[in-house]
Amino acid sequence: MAHGGTLFLDEIGDIPLEVQRLLIDAVETRNFRPLGAHDLQHSDFQLICATNRDIQQMIANRELSQDFYFRFSVFSYEIPPLRERPEDIEVILDELLETGNYQRLKLSETSRMELLNQLGNTFMPGNIRSIQNILSHLEVAAVHAGTALTPQEIQRYFRQNPENSRDQEFDTLLRQILRLWPHTHLAQQGRKWKEVLLEESLRHLGRMEEYQKPGGFPHITKLARQLGMDDKTIRSKLEELGMLNTETTP
Repeated sequence: MAHGGTLFLDEIGDIPLEVQRLLIDAVETRNFRPLGAHDLQHSDFQLICATNRDIQQMIANRELSQDFYFRFSVFSYEIPPLRERPEDIEVILDELLETGNYQRLKLSETSRMELLNQLGNTFMPGNIRSIQNILSHLEVAAVHAGTALTPQEIQRYFRQNPENSRDQEFDTLLRQILRLWPHTHLAQQGRKWKEVLLEESLRHLGRMEEYQKPGGFPHITKLARQLGMDDKTIRSKLEELGMLNTETTP
């Protein structure tokens, strides 16, 4: 069925190892034998695999065959979770309200804006599924009320059904870092955790296109603005990390 097109395998970690081994030849040679058939067939297809789990951890746990992984890992893309793409929330919400099964959920423009505001501060561990669950609950509330939900009713729903906000998740992550820091080899070497955090932040952000100038050089002003520091400090740290070519970068 995928001949001449794309074969998409979702949640590859759920594919049994014996099936992964069977797929290796099909992925490598594009030849396969249909179930119950005797003759090989050929298919020209593009393969895309996806997972929401850590691939290296799955390989270490022998849940994912390394040979199979090597066959499809020519290009790798990481899609950030929805909480890191707040600009996409409105598009997704409107699409779900228009095409999803939420006909009984009537929202005025003010209610819609309040819902967007609440979603923007929600951690949404299930990404789109989290929005779908919230819409389903709000639909039940709308049916019970018999009228369109007001902004106040939406606020009350989120108060009664709290999910971790981004601020709370950041606070939790920060406490975990501070708790783990004394046990790291960096701390035992006498390094300061704030300095290490800045270095790792620059290494991570420096690989992102939005924080790069043409040619791949770090955009100092954007990095400084994002990290709340002055340009001089960022430039000095980038030079120290060997991330800035001072001869060619203004």
